[in-house]
Amino acid sequence: MEKTLTDFFSAVNRNDVDGALSHCADDVQCIYPDPGRNWQGKERGRVVMMAIFGQLAGIQKTATFEVVSVDEDQRQIKTREKWGHPHITSKTTYTFTQDDKILKMES
Repeated sequence: MEKTLTDFFSAVNRNDVDGALSHCADDVQCIYPDPGRNWQGKERGRVVMMAIFGQLAGIQKTATFEVVSVDEDQRQIKTREKWGHPHITSKTTYTFTQDDKILKMES
C-alpha cells in the first residue's frame, strides 16, 4: 500500500495524470469536507486532475506525505500531506483494494 502511495505522489509531482490514475481502482472515490468537490471514477478523476495540473502549470511544486498510521486489516493508510506550499496541508485516509490500488481518498 505504501509503495502505491509513493508511486501515486511521484506521478502527481510529474503532472502525470495517467500515471497517477494507474495506481487507482476504476471506481476510485475522492471525498472532501466540501461535498461539491467530491468525484468518483477514473474518467472523472482525469478531468479533475487535468484541470488542477493545468492551473499549476509552470509553478514548481512538490507534494509530499507522511504516514501517520497503517491498518492492514482495513487496508487503510492515514497521512499528513503538504501540497507544494508549507501552508497547504491536509490529512487524508487512503483505502486500498486487495491488489493495492487506491479505492478511496478521504480528506
